[in-house]
Amino acid sequence: MALEGGMKCVKFLVFFFNFLFWLCGVALIVIGILVQIDLNKTLVMSSASASGAPIVIIVVGVVIFFVSFFGCCGASKENYCMSATPACHLWAAWWCSETPLLLSLQVRTALQVRAWRMPVERKDTGNDSLHNGNHGELPRGTSE
Repeated sequence: MALEGGMKCVKFLVFFFNFLFWLCGVALIVIGILVQIDLNKTLVMSSASASGAPIVIIVVGVVIFFVSFFGCCGASKENYCMSATPACHLWAAWWCSETPLLLSLQVRTALQVRAWRMPVERKDTGNDSLHNGNHGELPRGTSE
């Protein structure tokens, strides 16, 4: 299928930006491996506490590498499935970042409503006219 005009430009822009992210994924993998080697003087994990950050960097790099690879191939071959893979991953990442925000706003609002509805605690002075049976009248022995 031949593309013309603006769609051809969009195809190359999608390919270009996916290629940039692919390079970033490769860079993250290399940085994670170098940090792992520098911290532990070996590629094998010796302690989980020292290897946590490099392993996270490597895993994030691998995910970015594969997702952007699918985006590059999908843009260059005009394959719908390969183009939809990065879109689905972006959608999932967006939801993973927005869900805690929305939940925290709902919890905050619920707490505010709950605090608003809570009755204010008052100290009983013994002069409460409703409890004395006077129904709004002043208690005996008091004047205005």
